[in-house]
Amino acid sequence: MSDLVVTDAGATAEDTVSVNADAVQLVVELVSPGNRRMDRKVKPLLYAEAAIPHRA
Repeated sequence: MSDLVVTDAGATAEDTVSVNADAVQLVVELVSPGNRRMDRKVKPLLYAEAAIPHRA
């Protein structure tokens, strides 16, 4: 789960639980000490697989 996701308007109109990757404009991850590997290594790979742009 991401800490903050910004999507296109109406992206959650039909499904308030999940969002299509095509509608994602921005994902913000807050790195926590107990979850650093997931936040820094795994999640960026998952975003890349979903074609969500990444900036470090």
